[in-house]
Amino acid sequence: MSIRNGITHHTSEVTNDVYQHFQDDTGKTIDEVVKSTVNQQFKQDREDAQQASLSARMSAKVSQQNVDKMSIVLDTFLKFIMVVGVEMVILLLSVSLTPRWWKLLTFAVLIGVSGIFDYILYRKKVANDGI
Repeated sequence: MSIRNGITHHTSEVTNDVYQHFQDDTGKTIDEVVKSTVNQQFKQDREDAQQASLSARMSAKVSQQNVDKMSIVLDTFLKFIMVVGVEMVILLLSVSLTPRWWKLLTFAVLIGVSGIFDYILYRKKVANDGI
């Protein structure tokens, strides 16, 4: 009999019944649950964005510190290369202008003086910069 007459329930009645049971079970309306869920998701997204921002700022700070350290190391290295270059020029000119076997003595003395000079500069750098 019910098959001949078709479905006798209307969708609006079913919807109202589901809505009423949902409200009875949860103590909240569907609108309240949706608003609460959306607010929680917005809050979570905002916290995630704040955490990402903090992490990015910390990474930028650490990166800047590393760049500063590398800049100091590069500057120190360039100064060292410049000093060694000047020493080499003085050594080559002095040895080339010295006659015969005196070249060997000149070479040894200048190497010793250069080594002492480099050691003094290194100790001064360590004392001043702590490197």
